[in-house]
Amino acid sequence: MGVLPNEISSELFVALNGIGAGTIKGRYDNYDIKIMLDNTIDGVTPNDVLDMRIPTRAGSVMVGTIADYNFESAISNISRENTNITVRVESDIEQGLTPDVVQSQLTSFAQAYQYPSGISFELG
Repeated sequence: MGVLPNEISSELFVALNGIGAGTIKGRYDNYDIKIMLDNTIDGVTPNDVLDMRIPTRAGSVMVGTIADYNFESAISNISRENTNITVRVESDIEQGLTPDVVQSQLTSFAQAYQYPSGISFELG
């Protein structure tokens, strides 16, 4: 089809999350301005995403014609640090828990996990 993954991912990110358009300075606070699509303000289902049309250099493409989805556990962010892949994990904390308790549980899990060859855990 001639569509590059980064074309789809960047357009989807903007469509789902909006794009920053500046800041209004108030008397006591600053207010970020975000431009969003009307149909994404109240939330989006996976089928909404599949029905979206994304502009690409190959023309307008319906996401569902080139992508599918499934639900799995996910990580927050993957990046590179000193040429090593770094994974950052984030979590919402349940009422009554503290960050140090969650951090301790996550660290224990990560240390006991059986990583594939070439993957390791380092707390940092």
